[in-house]
Amino acid sequence: MIDAVNRQNGLGFIAHPFEKGSPLVFNNQNFCWSKWEISGFTGMEVWNWCSQWRDGVRSLPQGLYYAYLNPYGPISGPCPQSLARFDQISAQRRLVAIAGSDAHAWPIRRGLIRRTIFPYEFLFRTINNCLLLESPLSDKLTEAKQQVYGALRAGRSFIVNCRVADPAGFLFVAANDHREYPIGQTVPFTDNAFLQINCPHEFSGRVRHRIIHNGKLLDEIPGCNVSIRVTQPGTYRLEVYIQKKPWLFTNPIYFQTVSTQDGE
Repeated sequence: MIDAVNRQNGLGFIAHPFEKGSPLVFNNQNFCWSKWEISGFTGMEVWNWCSQWRDGVRSLPQGLYYAYLNPYGPISGPCPQSLARFDQISAQRRLVAIAGSDAHAWPIRRGLIRRTIFPYEFLFRTINNCLLLESPLSDKLTEAKQQVYGALRAGRSFIVNCRVADPAGFLFVAANDHREYPIGQTVPFTDNAFLQINCPHEFSGRVRHRIIHNGKLLDEIPGCNVSIRVTQPGTYRLEVYIQKKPWLFTNPIYFQTVSTQDGE
C-alpha cells in the first residue's frame, strides 16, 4: 500500500503506532504498527489525542471521571515511544511528524449514561498541525491542495496543543551565512550556523525550550528569544512547554556537512 501511494505521488503516515487500547473500547483491541522493517512512508503520527485518552482509561469509574470531570486527565503530550522511533528514523532519513485528533465523536450509551466523548467542536481545538506555506494560501482549490501537500511532504510544519496557547508569534528557524531556513529544510553545516527561537513575550518566565539533537536532549533553555549555536551536524527539533504543559513540537531541521571536490 505504501508503494502504491508513492507511485501516485501521495502521502502516507503511520497512525498511532504504539496504541495500547482500553478494556472499555473494542474489548482492548488496538491498532498499532509493527512492520518497522518497511520504509517509504512519508511520516508518522507521534501524538494521537483520542488514542492517548483511550489508552489511559482502564475502568468504567475512571472513564466516567475523565468523560465528565477531567477530559484532559489522560493527556500528557506526544507518545514517548513514537517520538523515540521518530528520532531513530529521522536520524537516518527525512521523516515528517504529525499529530491527529482522531475525531469520532463517540456516542456512549450504557444504561442511563448518555455522553458523546469528544465532540468535533472540542477535538478540533486540541492538537493541530501548523503548516508553513511558502506563499499565502490560494483561493483556488487545486493550488491550495498543492500548497498544503507540499508543506506536509517537506515537513514544513509543527504540532501545537491549542489547549495550552495559540501558536501565533512562534518562530523556529536555522540561519547560516545570513540566510534563514525554515523547519523541514536541510542546512549546510558551517562554523556560523545557529538556531533561532522566538515566542510571544507574554509567555516570559513561563516558557521552556528543549532542543533535541539526534534524539537526545541537547539543551533546555528558558526565555522567549533564544539563539543556539550549532556545533555539530545532525537532526535538530524543538519541544516547547509552557508551565510544564506540552505546547509545541516541531519537525526537524537537518544540518549536513558540506562536501566539496577539488576545482569546485
